[in-house]
Amino acid sequence: MLLEDDVNLLKTIPLFSKIEPNKLKLIAFTGERLIFKKGDVIFNKGEEGQTIMIILEGEANVLLPTQKHVEPIAIVKKGEIIGEIATLCNIPRTMTLIARTDSIFLSLTKELFLKLIREIPDLAVQIIHDLAKRLANTIEQFEAKIALHGDNNVS
Repeated sequence: MLLEDDVNLLKTIPLFSKIEPNKLKLIAFTGERLIFKKGDVIFNKGEEGQTIMIILEGEANVLLPTQKHVEPIAIVKKGEIIGEIATLCNIPRTMTLIARTDSIFLSLTKELFLKLIREIPDLAVQIIHDLAKRLANTIEQFEAKIALHGDNNVS
């Protein structure tokens, strides 16, 4: 994939849609491309979060390891962002991410991501919106699981 292809993909992501093309080029250029094979662990729950990941190609499984088993949470696909919670909040990764298919990710360092937020206030607002939406979806899924299994079987 070429730099221009990466820029065009970034334009389609709501989080980056309002960023000027020259800044998108900088993001695509300074981000690190990471290639994963199907089944590769991208990161584990509990690891330090120093990067956010943008899926350029492929899909990944979001898993929540518990004491009893590994709970599948979601599938993230091309154009989606993952890892921003741990990176922004200075907390360990809250979940495990495993490549569902052969995949290519763009990894942005915490420093670059924070610089973008400072320079583009609309980006911070969009991040808050996206995180709130994700939290609402997680709560909805949890409530559905409780309704289906009862609260004694949810771990």
